[in-house]
Amino acid sequence: MNIKDLFDLKGKVAVVTGGGRGIGKFMAVGLAEAGANVVIASRKLENLEKEVQELEKLGVKALAVKCDLAKKEDIEVGRQLAKALGGEVACSRPIAEELQWLPEDLYLGISGKKVKPALYIGLGVSGQVQHITGIRDSKVIFAVNRDENAPIFEAADYGIVGDLYTVVPMLIEELKSAIKA
Repeated sequence: MNIKDLFDLKGKVAVVTGGGRGIGKFMAVGLAEAGANVVIASRKLENLEKEVQELEKLGVKALAVKCDLAKKEDIEVGRQLAKALGGEVACSRPIAEELQWLPEDLYLGISGKKVKPALYIGLGVSGQVQHITGIRDSKVIFAVNRDENAPIFEAADYGIVGDLYTVVPMLIEELKSAIKA
């Protein structure tokens, strides 16, 4: 049985993250056969170019999208916000598995941890169903993402469309001011 036998995806957009195990390519081909427009997402530009070229050889037209965090040091932005709130830092699977910027026991999602915080803040998280499964029991979901169409906004109670490097320092300053008052 194939994906096309189960779903009619004509005109739908399917976002695939590879994870470096060949599963992404397999899923992309199946989704394309079912009529979906395939988007390949990765944090490494060289991965995107390679994956799109491989898919084109298989007859799949794919759009490549580079995700938000540019370098490992950028996780510090999240750490600063977590510290201001008395919270902890976690991550999505690509940050832990593909890039190995944080330990795998910190990623949230279907195959990661499920959390139920009073407040979950997603910084630059696309919001694929795999990640949402790990955070959906949060009391409040707040998202910051440059892409106004990012799926995270469908799950979020609150969201800001903007660059996390601009938004987060402003949030930290507001939190510090509110705590002093």
